[in-house]
Amino acid sequence: MTIVFRSKAPAQDSLAELPNPERIDAAADSAALIVHGFTATPHGMGSLVGPLAAAGFSVQIPVLPGHGGVPDDLDGIHWTDWLDSVQAEYRALRGRHRRVVVVGQSLGGALVRLLLGEVQPPAAAVILAMPMRINSAAARSLAPILDRVPPLTQRLAWVKDGGSDIADPVGRYPKNMYIWTPMQAVCELHKILTHQARTVNAAPCPTLLIHSENDHTAEYAGALKLKAKLGKNASLLTLQRSYHVLTQDVEQAEVAEAVAAFVSKS
Repeated sequence: MTIVFRSKAPAQDSLAELPNPERIDAAADSAALIVHGFTATPHGMGSLVGPLAAAGFSVQIPVLPGHGGVPDDLDGIHWTDWLDSVQAEYRALRGRHRRVVVVGQSLGGALVRLLLGEVQPPAAAVILAMPMRINSAAARSLAPILDRVPPLTQRLAWVKDGGSDIADPVGRYPKNMYIWTPMQAVCELHKILTHQARTVNAAPCPTLLIHSENDHTAEYAGALKLKAKLGKNASLLTLQRSYHVLTQDVEQAEVAEAVAAFVSKS
């Protein structure tokens, strides 16, 4: 990753036209709330939808605030906005369906982890490739400092130029993610990851962690630490061939099957 002035950030096409693959069935007994990752879109979670729908779930994938358009849309968005939006979606589903499960990728995994603290927790949860912290030491060090200087933070961008988060050579550079991020949004990512890392509650429901040993964005050691924090209700499925974006990588079919099987039987 490279930090540059926003005027030097690469051009980004809007992601607003990408279809949302969710399948909403108001009559379904069970619902699955899927939460996408940082700078990503519902479109990138599409591999999960078919198996979950086939298992009888109504599948909903909301767009996180500031996502699904252009990077500038993240300006002024705070980590609490992401959490508030996911909590609202979850509580609405609880009002419409007898049983609700939650699935989150990366940042979405952190939001799912925080949903485990709901008064009415999910029936089951799956956390995909959740980082315990920003992997870049430079970004971790700079984020708290820059956050105290808003005029500077608003002028900077974090450009993804360190290689792909996907091992699959065919889909290595997907066009359903932002290619740069406002530095202020990176500061908010740092805050929510720090917040969830300090959360000590054990999982109140069956919780499956899926993580690749070759993930260079979210360290595998973090998955082991999270499993220990979540306690006896947590299990870990370790992958060998994927990188970070598990729903779009070489093992996406295996991931989708594992997710659907786990939330169906839990």
